Amino acid sequence: MAVVSHDRLQQFAAQLIEAVGSPSESAQVVASHLVSANMAGHDSHGVVRLLEYCQHAKQGYVNPQETPVIVRETPTTALVDGNLTWGAVVSRFAMNLAIEKATHCSISAVSVKNAHHVGRIGVYSAMAAELGYIGIVFCNVHGTARVAPWGGAERRLCTNPISMAIPAETGPIVVDFATSAVAEGKVRVAKLTGQEVPLGWVLDRHGEFSTNPNHAYDEGALAPLGGDQGHKGYCLAVGLDLIGGVLSGAGCGQLSPNYGNGMMLQVIDPTVYCEREEFDQRLSQYVQYIKSARCREGVTEILMPGEKEERLSQQHRQDGLSIADEIWKQLEELGREFGVTA
Repeated sequence: MAVVSHDRLQQFAAQLIEAVGSPSESAQVVASHLVSANMAGHDSHGVVRLLEYCQHAKQGYVNPQETPVIVRETPTTALVDGNLTWGAVVSRFAMNLAIEKATHCSISAVSVKNAHHVGRIGVYSAMAAELGYIGIVFCNVHGTARVAPWGGAERRLCTNPISMAIPAETGPIVVDFATSAVAEGKVRVAKLTGQEVPLGWVLDRHGEFSTNPNHAYDEGALAPLGGDQGHKGYCLAVGLDLIGGVLSGAGCGQLSPNYGNGMMLQVIDPTVYCEREEFDQRLSQYVQYIKSARCREGVTEILMPGEKEERLSQQHRQDGLSIADEIWKQLEELGREFGVTA
């Protein structure tokens, strides 16, 4: 494992994104988003994505110099066209817009189309929660298909994640998960490092569970969330396609020629329903109630959603980040290609 400091990794990622034609400000946003995923322990959404991002920039799948624009708008809603630029740039623009609208109108809903890969969506819902609002993000993926529908042995859907973040006195409670059995990036990391995946993540060409990550990239697929109850993840994925892709016009799966994400971002001011002190008291009572449950054997503490990520971020900021040797080698080679020192 290569151990790299947060600052060094941030600088390297930003220089690479800038080297493929991005303005410095956009490069910093993308780099910060990728490195924050590594910090939170989600390497699948971290700097490993630089390999794909730089390739997409070379192929014209992303427009590094473009900026998002508002194409339809009311006091509480908007449709944002990302102009196929970096997903992190588009998503931050859209969430800031949703927060601004909720500040004036208490609730907002902003739809997004034509955004490149937006990455870990919990970051965007947390932007609202850090300011005292409830943030909800529905996201779909288009331009590719990795997930089989329930009962199917062929790809039709994508990982289509959902996130919600609730403001709490100790820090946002952040729910963030894919509607596939696992995020595609986790299978990608296993593939790059030559490891098997747990049974239940991947289907082979016959629709049977496999431990071979390569099956997700040849004639197999990712499985929907839920194992033998995968119809539940399948239904969630379809719902997110409809809200994130059909409504926005972004497209769904392989029906769209452009790779990226469609989104719906909602922001709610909880003080329209009760006083802030009352909300905080209810939330604190609920957290204590959840955490007071008896732990099963081998577990010492029940964590709220997002709590593990926050602790890992603090630890990694102090101790540095561990990057798998094979991935770091590929990143170093990518850096040499663009004249950037890792």
